[in-house]
Amino acid sequence: MLEVSVGPGVNMPYLVNRPDVGEVFGLDISLGQLMRCQSYIRKQGWSVDLFLGNGEQLSFRDESFDGVFHVGGINFFNNKKAAIEEMIRVAKPGARILIADETEKGARGYEKFIPGFKKSFGGKREAILAPIDLVPKEMQETRLFDVWKGWLYCIEFRRP
Repeated sequence: MLEVSVGPGVNMPYLVNRPDVGEVFGLDISLGQLMRCQSYIRKQGWSVDLFLGNGEQLSFRDESFDGVFHVGGINFFNNKKAAIEEMIRVAKPGARILIADETEKGARGYEKFIPGFKKSFGGKREAILAPIDLVPKEMQETRLFDVWKGWLYCIEFRRP
């Protein structure tokens, strides 16, 4: 399983302890976040390989992972289409891919309660729409749903 934009590793407990997940890998564009994640996984005694890299240009071979997981961040990506295509490229046939990030409702809430959130968009931003239209039509079991009382969207699909 590959987590794109692993950050400090907050999703690791949900991945490393699952009986249906084998090896776990994490990638992030921020060296600082990877260092925090490395410290966390070391304290937990988990075996997770971490990589510095850009989610829009993954440095892994085609069809490398049994699943690809991304929570938070794609709304900030410069090229969401490239990121989704890369997640598909590195997923093995039949692999499930999950992409989640804040909805417009969530972004408005974050702007009120998280200092600096609005600045992260340069002080102005377009309305957030889940990039479901960027998932190629040939993907299987594609679905879009909200979680966390509508503050996050999830796009889930399988690579054929």
